[in-house]
Amino acid sequence: MEYNDLISIILPVYNSEQYISTTIKSVLNQTYKNFELIIVNDGSIDKSDEICKEFAKKTSKIKYFYIDNNGVSNARNYAIGKANGSYVTFIDSDDLYEQNYLEVLLTNIKEYHADIVTCAYKTFNNKIINFEHNLLNCNLKEYIELLQPKMLTNQLWNKIYLMDIIKENNLLFDNNLDLGEDYKFNLEYMKLINKQIYINIPLYQYRITNTGLGFKYRKNSSKNKLSLLKMLEYIYNEKKYDMSYIYKNYVVQFLAYFSNIVDKRNDDSKNLKINKIEEFINSVEYRNKLKQIKRSSSLKFKIMCNVLLINNNYIIYILGKIANTYDKFQKKKKYF
Repeated sequence: MEYNDLISIILPVYNSEQYISTTIKSVLNQTYKNFELIIVNDGSIDKSDEICKEFAKKTSKIKYFYIDNNGVSNARNYAIGKANGSYVTFIDSDDLYEQNYLEVLLTNIKEYHADIVTCAYKTFNNKIINFEHNLLNCNLKEYIELLQPKMLTNQLWNKIYLMDIIKENNLLFDNNLDLGEDYKFNLEYMKLINKQIYINIPLYQYRITNTGLGFKYRKNSSKNKLSLLKMLEYIYNEKKYDMSYIYKNYVVQFLAYFSNIVDKRNDDSKNLKINKIEEFINSVEYRNKLKQIKRSSSLKFKIMCNVLLINNNYIIYILGKIANTYDKFQKKKKYF
């Protein structure tokens, strides 16, 4: 069956002159033709403005806006305000759509009466990031627990969304976050929907390097991730789901928190790092959460909780070092 629904594609741009032409071409070359490409230039100071204007002159499918630099979340929010589509997708300014990206996502969201469709993706070195099977009839718990470990839930650009849900609920990106703003948006969206599906077709090409944003050090990254985990915990509580997955993730995120503190790229002194660890492991929230997890988890996680409950900041510092080394190894293994 053929469809003719308008799809809004949101493309934020910041100093992307090296890749932006190929990104735009990958959108214009789609097999599905009824789309609008909303490009929001977030105050670029390179040739991105000139390149985008040239494309916009050639087709009415492109709506181009230049705004003052205020971050990617603000640029996406601006684009949502300009969008007219029944559906919305996203693309980053250094990535590519496969030629049938829009066609496949739209067909699936329509035919399965879904509220969101997620697809697999691949990196530019042709490593496919996927879950091995389609998920056409799953609840939110299954969707999260099967896809999140495969790094498929957090992103915007491997999904198609219903614009009515976004606009009717005034869903916007959090301008205060510089990490995890996409996942927060997805969590807020998923709280509102009834049906989500996954298709095991890599329709998006994601550019990642070991110097890119995914590997950039941020002092606040672990706090942000813990905050997002609390959001997911709230959803699980609301839906009365079993909490095992949430509890396991708390253990992982606590280790990530210590890993983030001891990271060599953190310019704090060793003493200050140890003091931060001491403050965190003595907090009531941390200790109570570990005791809660310990009561409800498998033997493996009970042991890990016992270790994390040790009130010795030097031991936790060493654990953080081990976790930091392991995390860097795992990231490179997943993408390279």
